[in-house]
Amino acid sequence: MASGHEVRVRISKEVYPKIIGKGGAQIRKIRDETDTKIDFPRENSDSDVIVITGKKENVGKAKHMIEAIEKETVCIDEFLDCMLQP
Repeated sequence: MASGHEVRVRISKEVYPKIIGKGGAQIRKIRDETDTKIDFPRENSDSDVIVITGKKENVGKAKHMIEAIEKETVCIDEFLDCMLQP
C-alpha cells in the first residue's frame, strides 16, 4: 500500500458500527478492495474524522464506499423514524 495521499472524512459516530461491520468484516473488505489504511478516532475522542491513506485513486474509492454506507444508514434510520411516528 502506497501512503502518499491522505483524506479526512467527517462521518457520524453512529454509523461506525455499519462501516466496521460484524467482526470487522465490512472495514476489512473496504481496506482490501481499495488497498488503503483507514483509521478511526480513539474511542474516548470527541473527533468524528476518519483518516484514509493510500494512493489517491484508492483513497477516493474508499471514501466513496464509506460515504455510501453512511448515506444508506441515515436513509434507513430516517425512514424507520417516519414509519414509527403515529
